[in-house]
Amino acid sequence: MNNNDLGMGQPAFLLAQVGAHAASRFAERLSPLQLSPPDVGILRLLRVSSGISQQELAGRLQIHPSRLVAIVDHLEKRKFVERRLNPDDRRLYSLHLTKSGGEILERIGKVAREHQDALLSALSGEERNELATLLRKVANQQGLVPGVHPGYQRLGRPRRAVPRNA
Repeated sequence: MNNNDLGMGQPAFLLAQVGAHAASRFAERLSPLQLSPPDVGILRLLRVSSGISQQELAGRLQIHPSRLVAIVDHLEKRKFVERRLNPDDRRLYSLHLTKSGGEILERIGKVAREHQDALLSALSGEERNELATLLRKVANQQGLVPGVHPGYQRLGRPRRAVPRNA
């Protein structure tokens, strides 16, 4: 039996392998900014959806609402995000990117470009475009939400208890 028989040379395994490596390396590159990939994803979404409610954002990210509150608290403490009372429904807060939030997104963009260039250095520009096209096709077919990492769904979920005799 060779590695290919085990699926190790197959596209699904390679996607998982490269994806895990890319996510780990990106998190390492963000660490000097004291931000995590989930922080970055929320900042990116707030740039294009300013004024969204926390509930709406939790739904869009498919994240547990209590976990979102903790992330937003962290971003608000760092002065990257501010909560404002929603003028249409005073029970809700709307989320807005601050000037500092916009500035940190510029720095994140530089980190992301460096990350992508390092990760894809083996590919030509044309190959990168082709890879992106193929990956978008797979993501669409799988019903993934454009621009939203599926890892948000696992954040803050209660862990299942493991039976003691397992």
